[in-house]
Amino acid sequence: MRPLSGFHHPFFRGLVFRQGIYHSSEGFVFHLSPALNKRVSFNYGQYCFRSDFTPRRVKYRKAHKGRVPVRTGGSTKGNTIVYGEYGLRVKDGVRLSSSQLTAAWQAIKRKIKVIKGSQAWMRIFPDIPVTSKGNETRMGKGKGSFKYWACRVPLNKIVFEVGGGGIRREVAKDALRLASDKLPVKTEFVENV
Repeated sequence: MRPLSGFHHPFFRGLVFRQGIYHSSEGFVFHLSPALNKRVSFNYGQYCFRSDFTPRRVKYRKAHKGRVPVRTGGSTKGNTIVYGEYGLRVKDGVRLSSSQLTAAWQAIKRKIKVIKGSQAWMRIFPDIPVTSKGNETRMGKGKGSFKYWACRVPLNKIVFEVGGGGIRREVAKDALRLASDKLPVKTEFVENV
């Protein structure tokens, strides 16, 4: 008996083919890769560059602008080091873009990769879609198109952590200094005591 392949596979049952795309009853959308004959999920085409951090899928394609949270009730969530031994803390509330976080992350990884067993952690993730309209555009005609992913970071939040492998304080401080140079906000180096 021949194995099932292509459109006879049970995976294709319950899918509806419309305008060159397969739609499932649960609301998922699939594109078919003809060379591999596998399903590939579709992410609304919302990414700047493949290397940037991007959510796998989102509930809504566009979001309100919002504001950077100001903690008035004394909350200290995310202000302390949890995973590593050293961290980078922001000193102002800021909105960081995916490309800024990617540049900082790559700078850290490049610096600590020579130390066996060292690790890095990112405590935030860009999951807010930012849109914009062209200059001198008239009022109306809907919200602007997607531009990049961003995240809102409140005051005193730990953004990156490094540790493991017996990493020395000087190396960790230098790696986090390189990362802070990529960010548009004042930061400070903190230690887990």
